[in-house]
Amino acid sequence: MANPLFESFSGSDFVENVVMSVDELFPFKEDLNQELHEDVDFLNISYMEVDLQRILLILKHPANLYFTGSLYVECLSGAVGVHGFTVRPGCDPYFVVSGYGQSAKCFSSIGDRKISVSLSELEIELSKRNIFKLFEDQLEQMCAASCVLILSKSGDNDLPILDMFKLPKFQCFEISRNSSFSYFDKLEDWLGCIFDFSSGSRIPQKMKYDQSIRNLANDCFRWEDPRVMICGGKGVGKSTSLQYLINRMFEKWSAVVVIDFDIGQPEFSIPGCISVNLIQKPILGPYFNNFYEPLRSIVIGHVNLDVCLTKYFAAVEELHKYCSLNQDILNFPWFINTMGYIKGFGLPLIAKTNFLFNPTHVLQINSSTEPNLNILPLTPENIHEMLECSVLHNSFSLFDCDFRIADNYSLISVTAQKLKNPVFVPPRVSREIRVISYMISNGLSSESVIISMKLGHKSQKEIKHYNRNKVIAICIPYYKRSFMQCVGYGIILEREDDIVTFQTPVKEDIFLNETDLDIFVLELGLRNSSWDGINLKYPNHDKEHEDIINLGNNFSNFDFLF
Repeated sequence: MANPLFESFSGSDFVENVVMSVDELFPFKEDLNQELHEDVDFLNISYMEVDLQRILLILKHPANLYFTGSLYVECLSGAVGVHGFTVRPGCDPYFVVSGYGQSAKCFSSIGDRKISVSLSELEIELSKRNIFKLFEDQLEQMCAASCVLILSKSGDNDLPILDMFKLPKFQCFEISRNSSFSYFDKLEDWLGCIFDFSSGSRIPQKMKYDQSIRNLANDCFRWEDPRVMICGGKGVGKSTSLQYLINRMFEKWSAVVVIDFDIGQPEFSIPGCISVNLIQKPILGPYFNNFYEPLRSIVIGHVNLDVCLTKYFAAVEELHKYCSLNQDILNFPWFINTMGYIKGFGLPLIAKTNFLFNPTHVLQINSSTEPNLNILPLTPENIHEMLECSVLHNSFSLFDCDFRIADNYSLISVTAQKLKNPVFVPPRVSREIRVISYMISNGLSSESVIISMKLGHKSQKEIKHYNRNKVIAICIPYYKRSFMQCVGYGIILEREDDIVTFQTPVKEDIFLNETDLDIFVLELGLRNSSWDGINLKYPNHDKEHEDIINLGNNFSNFDFLF
């Protein structure tokens, strides 16, 4: 069944264009405040083939085109929103990944009278790509749109981690779809993605943004240096909301600071660490593949807060000190990502973080399906009352009784979207895929450096945890050796007595130039993962001794194994 408004004709033997008159293409009068009805997307979206791997996509406001899969997008004229980020002309193509454990993203038209398709701009952009002649007859149609985009097919090497989802234990990341009719059959064949309208049933789980979060982003623009603290239980959408807010901030700032205190499912690193990150490009990939080299990362070593509470609190204070003294980040917006604890230890954590960072806004996300994850609104008064009750019924010997908190912030309380077909990714599986993604995206292969290290400076009780397939953090000490700054990660290949051998994608220069390197096991609860899909290489014990380079440092000896 074809769209009755579209007629197809062959512009050449290789190019198929979907065309119509301007009135047929855009039958509605422009209304920037118009609500999206069922058929608006269907009428306001059209596409034309450029070649076998590129599509020209035309959107007229209001329009939302959802998709799952991966592709490149570039804007020729006008502007389009993707996960909060505004894609404009003049930029290199952005790589966008949708689905894979998250709701589907969409290309959303922007209802701003200042944003429109420019004929001259369109002619220039089409000419630069040597496709002007191909679409010369459709220029008037395009100029009636809100934006004109080129979508390009991604390659197998653009996101190597996707191959991992063929393994049975990662089936929860599979992209599901209904077998209903799709107007986008050809588009899906060309780009290898799945597309759907807002009201369609082809993609069952679509990403929506609460208006309160949109308003929060708008309110941040009134500040020179907004500070937003994000709180909520596990699985309520903190990660998605954080990504959206980060992307919105690029409308005003060139970078965003994220202080990530979630040791279980951090945004930009492997679990078991807390970090300060300077984000300088939009977050358009899957949540498990957004890795950045942090400004500062402190190893906690565990994902269970109960066994590392003292260390965790000290590290939180240390990161606050670092942020406060770093002049390079003071004029950017800060987002403080808290753990998924909202009760018990969670309240002192929220109070402590609130007091240290003095936020301008607190975003509280409540669960729509598990009321036991929710608490009263996080107003200063409610926090004080809940803390007094917690202290009365529990032993918080690690905390001061003076739970001072900032009291001049704006509280934004939202309820997470209730999904019909939610994708549930167990935390253990999510942590494992983050580790694999880090190793693969950073180039871990059989050619990566292999290190042999003597653990003589550690106790026997510690050494017994350094077992095969455990993840380690590679660290250097700072601040009088009170904290360990993480510079990378690796996987243990084997241990013999107090000699541990591990492989890492970290460049060998780190080991050559740093004299105080040490390693720490990260207890991630991965149940001795076999690391399927990572090409690890076990050392050859028959190698000649001259193939080993001994490196001295203040802790122990490293050996390079080539």
